[in-house]
Amino acid sequence: MSNKTFIVDYEVVLKDNTRITNKQIKVKNCTNDLFAKLKLEKEFISKKYPGYKQLVITSCKEDYLSIFGDMFGNGFTGSPKGNMNMNDVFNIFGGKK
Repeated sequence: MSNKTFIVDYEVVLKDNTRITNKQIKVKNCTNDLFAKLKLEKEFISKKYPGYKQLVITSCKEDYLSIFGDMFGNGFTGSPKGNMNMNDVFNIFGGKK
């Protein structure tokens, strides 16, 4: 399985029942949505809100646009990660120049 990026919408309930709502974050390098949710709680929420009472996840969707960022560089900024050229792009999509 490949690593994927997920967009997670969430709310945090603090000990005094204060709600922090309408939060969204990208969770990278997860094989599925369950691991994305667990990673969010373990690596982010528990550090940012120590002793929080509850985490409410309202949505967790795979970020399909991040696939293009992984293939062509950091997003669509034109800064490639590797030595990918147009021949590599055509090979990915099975076409010819």
